[in-house]
Amino acid sequence: MAPKKRRDAGRPRGAPIVDAVIKATIEDLVKHGVHGISINRIAAAAEVNKTTIYRKWPTREDLIDAALVSALEETTSELEDRGSLKADLTFIVEQLVEKLATPSGQALIAASLSRGVADRAAASATPYAPSEILALLERAQERGEWDLERHPPDAVFSMISGAVIQRIMIEYRPVTRAWVAAVVEVVTRGVASNKNDR
Repeated sequence: MAPKKRRDAGRPRGAPIVDAVIKATIEDLVKHGVHGISINRIAAAAEVNKTTIYRKWPTREDLIDAALVSALEETTSELEDRGSLKADLTFIVEQLVEKLATPSGQALIAASLSRGVADRAAASATPYAPSEILALLERAQERGEWDLERHPPDAVFSMISGAVIQRIMIEYRPVTRAWVAAVVEVVTRGVASNKNDR
């Protein structure tokens, strides 16, 4: 039987190889954790040579960072106007919960919290697509739902993400609709303009 042809043998290169490597990286993280990740296993699973991986991602941290960015981009593909800040934030929290409910989501979050990866992930990735989050902020400001001068968005979204991670990965408690509604209620009241605080 002829040997199986690798994805990186010949042309074309590009997205299919990247997708295969990222997928294999996430699967390896799920099975072995951030400290047990193996470039050898990832290369074999993605059907590429190790040199192909090292050319694009020189270190293990680079590869994990790329997997995190890929997952975060997936999470924000449907952030559209839902009529109010409360509805927009409810959707965001529900998306984060759905992502973290999977083994791959939990493995990626655990990886992002590990030393050597956390700083890189924070520097290169945001949980939301910039154009989509900017549109959300503009809508909320126009409606008087968010005072952007008093309440910086990065702090607010860090609190939302932190609440979800705390609930699922530290407390190991179920995320109910009532819990999501409570988180969103606290956030929307907190960021409201003065005229809506009264």
